[in-house]
Amino acid sequence: MLFSVQTAGEKIKSPQTGFDITLPGREIAQLRIDANFGDSEATEGSVGSMVSGSIQGFKIEQLVIRVKEAS
Repeated sequence: MLFSVQTAGEKIKSPQTGFDITLPGREIAQLRIDANFGDSEATEGSVGSMVSGSIQGFKIEQLVIRVKEAS
């Protein structure tokens, strides 16, 4: 699986609905899941590799991970 690592988008108030919405962030990296392991909720995990870009200089709470859509 391939994932897009993005900056968290800006939150704004929609002038039409009055609700807060989050704008899309920008892609800074791509992450590929190479393997999964474990056999229960307590032991499951994944191993991944950065295939492009970098998350250096970002705090984890500044990032959003999204499934990369197939083209």
